[in-house]
Amino acid sequence: MPSMFERTSKNITKEIGDKDLRPVESFLSATKIHQFSLLLKRKPRSQFWEQPEDPTEVSLMDILEPISSVPEPVKEGPFLLRDAAVLKLKAGVSVNSGVEVNVSGEATESYDDTLQYQIVTTPFPTWTELQKRKVLDPEPSFLKQCRETGVDLYVVTETVELLNSPVLQETSSGKSSGLFSLSWNTFFKGEGAGEHLKVREKELTLQKGMVMAYKRKQLVFSEEWLG
Repeated sequence: MPSMFERTSKNITKEIGDKDLRPVESFLSATKIHQFSLLLKRKPRSQFWEQPEDPTEVSLMDILEPISSVPEPVKEGPFLLRDAAVLKLKAGVSVNSGVEVNVSGEATESYDDTLQYQIVTTPFPTWTELQKRKVLDPEPSFLKQCRETGVDLYVVTETVELLNSPVLQETSSGKSSGLFSLSWNTFFKGEGAGEHLKVREKELTLQKGMVMAYKRKQLVFSEEWLG
């Protein structure tokens, strides 16, 4: 079952509808990913298991020759998304193996989120200009370590950033009731009934500026190092 944050990031990504947009999977990663951030992806140990992309503390601007100013990104928005849902499930079961049991249950889950966000992109001319820049000399130790350990590097090219500080709310409740009859022991026969109700409420406050989704390009160090 996804976390509250993961559910929200996937929903906003789906709503935007761009197949290249990737939802941020964790609350902590959302505070670390920014425009030009470098992401690290280790080689998969198995063809059936894909390694996640981990944000680093290093930016693309930290490994390239310095320039007088960083080009301004293009910002689209603000956009507003209200996402609410209620899910109800009913079920019943009957078992007879010496202990006759009839149990029914009902579960309800709901959430209601309101997000204000903007889409931040890097114009194509900016990437053309960045490709002309060289990697720092001597080579940053971060790059050397990545090369020696055989990991892939990606740079964040587009982000979906929060413009408000929404409070994610989630409520779940479960109710079960049942009748049972015990007849397996001739010295004990009986009937019983029971009911159980459980309610759980959760809240999570997100920070303005958090990145909910992103696009990235893989870094390829060659004559044209940005692929």
